[in-house]
Amino acid sequence: GDILAPYGATGLIALAFVHLSDKSLKRWLWISSVYSVVVSIPMLVWSSVIQSEPPGEFNIPPYVEQLISGAVSSVLVSIIMILSMAFIPLVIIGMMLQRSGWSDHPEQHLPQLRRVFWSGMAVNVLSSLPVALIGLGAWHPSQGVHSATIGVTLLGGMYAGLGYICGFALLANRWRARGRRGVPGALAAVGERSLTSYLTQSIIMAPLLTVWGLGLGGGMGYLAAFGVAAGTWLITVLLAVLMDRAGIRGPFEVLLRRLTYGRRGQVTPATTMTTAPTTTP
Repeated sequence: GDILAPYGATGLIALAFVHLSDKSLKRWLWISSVYSVVVSIPMLVWSSVIQSEPPGEFNIPPYVEQLISGAVSSVLVSIIMILSMAFIPLVIIGMMLQRSGWSDHPEQHLPQLRRVFWSGMAVNVLSSLPVALIGLGAWHPSQGVHSATIGVTLLGGMYAGLGYICGFALLANRWRARGRRGVPGALAAVGERSLTSYLTQSIIMAPLLTVWGLGLGGGMGYLAAFGVAAGTWLITVLLAVLMDRAGIRGPFEVLLRRLTYGRRGQVTPATTMTTAPTTTP
């Protein structure tokens, strides 16, 4: 859950862009994109290199060491993410997509959506390939080249994120007739409880992988790690579906709303999970 603080800070910053004109929004997109390339990406690469260095040896219990290192790294990552404003270009792009109707009316923009989706997936694979080869041990570059590959992966991932947005818009258009039945309903249930689902993954993985828990993360290979990640995600989907059928909101969504609006923000499940149309005679 350490990414929540940068997300929250980005959301506050994004409020300044909501009422801007399309022309001003495009201008800020160019400014923030240049800033990301010149400042954000190097800062994130430096942060990644620092975190990859082996920690020092401390004569303290593993759980306490994990708490200390986790607290320090969470604060450090949050500060770096906030100062780098790495999410701002993506937020602006999201606003522009919504204004253009790509996300609300994908049926009217299918050629553009397909073009961005497939080009985004191609960029995703190509930009991730060098880091993947290093991770598999097939390539052993110098530290400088290694750092550069991380930057390429981060930069390519930003465009890949745009491709994923277009991919989900295409899926929404294809599955529109299904409503909330089957897979679309399950994904909608997760989306309505995204904060709960995200934090549940941390709650599941932490005792499984860390040294103070079962310690499975130390010798885990890529295939096993993928299996744990996929299994954990499926558990969150199952929990979200069960809560949806019971008309229960996500507990962390309830907590967030309570912290944001206080008691006046309390709403009943019926008013949040379903929307009843009203008509006037």
